Amino acid sequence: MIKKLGTGKVTGQIGTEKWAEGVKSQISDATEQRGLNVRYLPLSQITLDPENPRSLAVDIQMVESMRELHPLREEWLSNASTVDWWDGYIKDVSQSLQAKALDDFTSIALLALSIKTPDRLINPVTVYSSDSGTLLRLVAGERRYLSHVLLGEALIASRILPEPPGELEKARLQWEENNLRVGLSFSEKYNNLCTLVASWEADQNKRMSVSQLVSLAGIPRVVSHRYLQVIRHPAPLMKQAIMSGQITSLRQAADLAAVNDLESALAPKKPLNKGPSCFSIKRQTSYEPVKKVLLAAASSLGGADYQRMLEEKQLDTPEALADAFNQLVLHVSKGMTSDA
Repeated sequence: MIKKLGTGKVTGQIGTEKWAEGVKSQISDATEQRGLNVRYLPLSQITLDPENPRSLAVDIQMVESMRELHPLREEWLSNASTVDWWDGYIKDVSQSLQAKALDDFTSIALLALSIKTPDRLINPVTVYSSDSGTLLRLVAGERRYLSHVLLGEALIASRILPEPPGELEKARLQWEENNLRVGLSFSEKYNNLCTLVASWEADQNKRMSVSQLVSLAGIPRVVSHRYLQVIRHPAPLMKQAIMSGQITSLRQAADLAAVNDLESALAPKKPLNKGPSCFSIKRQTSYEPVKKVLLAAASSLGGADYQRMLEEKQLDTPEALADAFNQLVLHVSKGMTSDA
């Protein structure tokens, strides 16, 4: 059963000192029991982990500001339906937040609506005691924590670890929290797994295998293989491109990890200029012979840019085949002009 330290909100220095003493007492009890100690704790005594790989685009100060500007009204929390007001609420919020910050805040607001009050939180956050013994560091549950901030609550249900987790345990807890609760972007998953793999290898003093990542992270074997291939890529450019959003999927990253010249592969491709159409294909024409002729011509006449364009093109319609031929004619024409 969850047991509260007390009732009411934390107000003033005396209240803060009272809660700090209560936190000390709980940490002591949890250490003696050598198990997970679940209690309601004041949010003011919990600090977020700056190294959490989730990389939310909103923080405590931003959520507090949104709570002042765009509070969740009491009648909204008591009504299960959001049909009448949600679109207008998000439209108002979008005046202050854009892009990922808006997406992250929206997910926190929706979570707050589902939680409503601290006693309805099904899965408590996980914390451990800092060196001071009075402040607690959050290991898992950043979105749940921020949803309580948005609700204006003083307390949050928390599991207190009896001792600070090691790097591997912390990485594992954060991976499970981040990956299983809410979908991450590819860059966040990659960054999360980089931390998990590095922590495991440092703890075990050996190189992680695909099977070991499958077991530790709970992801399919083929996905584990691709992640390890990308994580271990020697070029710093790989990580830079992932974290900057230039690479947006695991498949794309794995394909690029197999090329010899990553810098050239990531360079912006120059679009081929379209000239006037000089070739057309009737719909009753057999496509396969045309495709073979086109591919053969491209191999000897097309050049690298043209062949790359051709590989990306779906040659399964008359329009696509005609356009590809026209591009080839344009390319050869330019070459003849330059030779002259």
